[in-house]
Amino acid sequence: MATSIDIDVFEAFLRGDAKGFNLIYIALRDDLIYHGKKINKNKQEVEDIVTDAFERMREKIGTFESGKHIRSFLLKTVIFNSLKKAQGSRRLGDLHEIRLEEYPDPGLSPMDISESEVHDRYRVQVIRDKAEQLPQRRREVFLLHFFEGLRINDIALRMGITPGTVYQNLGYAVKDIQKHLRKKGFPDIPLSLLFLIL
Repeated sequence: MATSIDIDVFEAFLRGDAKGFNLIYIALRDDLIYHGKKINKNKQEVEDIVTDAFERMREKIGTFESGKHIRSFLLKTVIFNSLKKAQGSRRLGDLHEIRLEEYPDPGLSPMDISESEVHDRYRVQVIRDKAEQLPQRRREVFLLHFFEGLRINDIALRMGITPGTVYQNLGYAVKDIQKHLRKKGFPDIPLSLLFLIL
């Protein structure tokens, strides 16, 4: 999040000054809605999630050391709750269910996970969502290879197809997912690094 919180505004917020809270709200609200809508397309739900995040921030007033911690806390809270809401509103088909226990509750501490870790987990969610939309054979090959760790020959035996067909479908799946990630603003991921992300 590019918006910074002025030290005077942060100190006013820590003193319980409503003006400090309002200035933080104005400075960060739109950016939080933007990040929430990357996960959950329902604008009203995202606005409610952002409002709730600000209320949680107010409740945890004594836990913040700087304006950077506030931004981090709010972003994690919005992403966590947007993922949770999105999981409840759609079926993930053949994909493994998103395990929310993998996402620590950001309410425990504003520093539980880094912003880059939240970003990485969001990227995995985008990959899973796109994999769900792939044609059946590509989806199966992709999931078996990247999520279950099966080798090409093992996938071929399991699916009753040739290793060449597995390679071909895996290549198309990876290209589709990389194209989708570029549309979402993520940099290209070499195939060799895809294992590390997933």
